[in-house]
Amino acid sequence: IVEYMVDESLKAHLWGTLTELDREEEEAREQLDLLLGYSDEVPSFSEGETDALLEAIHTCKILDPACGSGAFPIGMLQKLVYVVHKLDPENARWKQLQIKSAENIPDPSAKAAAIKAIERDFEENGDDYGRKLYLIENCLYGVDIPPIAIQISKLRFFISLICDQKTNRDKAKNHGIRPLPNLETKFVAA
Repeated sequence: IVEYMVDESLKAHLWGTLTELDREEEEAREQLDLLLGYSDEVPSFSEGETDALLEAIHTCKILDPACGSGAFPIGMLQKLVYVVHKLDPENARWKQLQIKSAENIPDPSAKAAAIKAIERDFEENGDDYGRKLYLIENCLYGVDIPPIAIQISKLRFFISLICDQKTNRDKAKNHGIRPLPNLETKFVAA
């Protein structure tokens, strides 16, 4: 059920992006089915369409108003990581979107620190880490009444990120594992 809801939500969102670029409606649906489907067949998007799709993903806001333990947000994260990988296997465009976003920070020292952190996140970890981290930070939101459900959602995101981090033996630096991004305003009990 979660996968169906995720796929249909993304198709509706991304279909609008493609049709705004004058892609035929039926062809846009077919290409999105290829993009979202778990197959080796590669969808045919122009460079402009690929950039527009990545931008649409980067700027989307996805809210689960009754997230429970986070099944839908985690399902959405997994699918978005898969889609971003299909659109940008080398992570070059996705990384550039994050840097472009950081360049809007008005304080020069904060901007420089943010760009340096982005560079480090992509260079020092697995490919999916940069995809997941910035999707979690920018796109995914959840609300539920039980506080424990929200804590479980946050834990699931943390575990998902740890899977793609490269670790080391330095105990003083927490074995290279970064703390979970601050999700206090992204996942709330309310």
